[in-house]
Amino acid sequence: MREENLFYKLSNNYENAATELLCNLCKFSQYKEIIFNELKINNDLFTYQNIDTQYNIPGKRKKPDIVIENEKNKIFIENKVSKHRKLELSQLTIYPEYLNNISDKKVKLIFLIPRGYNYQENIIEAKKKYRFISIVFWDDLIEKIKIRNKIINSEILFESIAFFEKILNTIPEINFEQEEINLMLDIKTLIKDAAAIGKMLDLLYNVIYQLKDKLKLDFKKGEYPYPEVSENCLGFLFYRESCWIGYSFSILNEPKLKDYVFSFVIHESIVSKEKIKKIPQNSYAFFEEWYYFKIDKKILENINKEKIIYQFCEKVMKDVVKKIHG
Repeated sequence: MREENLFYKLSNNYENAATELLCNLCKFSQYKEIIFNELKINNDLFTYQNIDTQYNIPGKRKKPDIVIENEKNKIFIENKVSKHRKLELSQLTIYPEYLNNISDKKVKLIFLIPRGYNYQENIIEAKKKYRFISIVFWDDLIEKIKIRNKIINSEILFESIAFFEKILNTIPEINFEQEEINLMLDIKTLIKDAAAIGKMLDLLYNVIYQLKDKLKLDFKKGEYPYPEVSENCLGFLFYRESCWIGYSFSILNEPKLKDYVFSFVIHESIVSKEKIKKIPQNSYAFFEEWYYFKIDKKILENINKEKIIYQFCEKVMKDVVKKIHG
């Protein structure tokens, strides 16, 4: 039996659904005013066209849920609809650091979260360092929409409120594939897989520091390559966040990139256009501002794998990077 809500089954991803619906409501000026007022954003400064989703932070491999921008302002909104939804480290480091380095615009980073969010203290701690960070509660936003709708009496708002409330009161299901269930039932294999991930991270970490020492890479003060492990990736972002080494599972849906899942990846901002022209085009792939240089997975079977991967990455950097900062 179908539910009666207008937005029934439009998305299996609650967070994306709430994000897109919130933005789409802003197409109507009276709804936009309600939403912007609760978010403490000056409604008069922005139009619907200033709102964007799926925005890539240049050179960072990161996407804030919502970006609102004009010639004088830039605002990131990170949306969490579940109290248990993990807060990524990058959302408390890369996001505010990027905004903090913008000198010609007023910036804000807003976390839209439910009351009782498990990681609220982490946001409060980051707020001490970056004063442009703020917290807005979904509960308060929905209540303000309800109050206004008593006057407007809009069916669209009524359906939206019901949808938001359903999402906030639903614990997202975590569904496992049968192969994953089999893996988790096999404790010995699970332990081995966890150990293998640890060994891979150790290997890549050692490669990074060999590159640092050999090429005299100038890591910014306090910069420390931190591992990223998720369903989308496994590896390290390093060297002023312009290099990546490891697995990029998120590109598996790109046919031309399926052989580049395990790669050394360099952002275009540090790549010399003259140098890259001299590299055979079949030796790399370019996608969303990044150059992918495939690491042969067979190398992992070699006893000297760490040395071979390091030498490969060193050669790539010397061949394509504009200037290696030392």
